[in-house]
Amino acid sequence: RQSDRKFFLRCSYIEIYMDQAYDLLNPQERLGEVLSINEDHNKDFYIRGAKEEIVSSIDEITQKIRKGEVNRHYASTIMNHCSSRSHTIFRLFVESIGSDLTSPTNVITESILNFVDLAGSEKINIHDTVKRPKENANTVNGAQMFNGNQKEQTLRER
Repeated sequence: RQSDRKFFLRCSYIEIYMDQAYDLLNPQERLGEVLSINEDHNKDFYIRGAKEEIVSSIDEITQKIRKGEVNRHYASTIMNHCSSRSHTIFRLFVESIGSDLTSPTNVITESILNFVDLAGSEKINIHDTVKRPKENANTVNGAQMFNGNQKEQTLRER
């Protein structure tokens, strides 16, 4: 029963732009700090230096997402006046523990939910990108091609 459990939530919001990772929840003066993407011994990825903020309601989660969206990289194209130029990962860490801390059968459960938004992929010569470096367009398109190849490979292996 969920009423017998206590829940604790944390979140982080990361942007990957031009092959660099940034913390979208950082204060304005620290938005340019590059974070490192790493892999642990279990082959799980983590981002060193990413801030995890405690949240306790859907309203607080929504506020964190809005704050991050303000800090995200956007550019205009003919097809889309406000096109994202980056990939983002919003991570929600959920921990729950039974109310009776003295019980030997008390179980702590930990989960991570990853919400991923991939950048748009417009063809430069067709959509005439405005205010966006050509190198970023190539990075976005290359990352999406890589993601597509990985999905195709996974399906073939099944």
